[in-house]
Amino acid sequence: GIDLVFTTNDWTRRDIDNMVKLVLDACNKVVWADDAQVLEVNARLFRNGGEENTDIAIYRLPDIAVKPKKKASNE
Repeated sequence: GIDLVFTTNDWTRRDIDNMVKLVLDACNKVVWADDAQVLEVNARLFRNGGEENTDIAIYRLPDIAVKPKKKASNE
């Protein structure tokens, strides 16, 4: 999963979904092979919050969140 906190220094309109996509795409082949592997996203946008900043926290979800592999038919 990934937690994102975006802080802007003004009230300019920004679409948070586009900001999230930019970060997910930038992490491809650096943090994960492909952003399709990300199963959980939490994002917040603070407008006019002072210095512009993006805080990113990446974490591993418990194995229960991952689809189990199919068992072989001979098991």
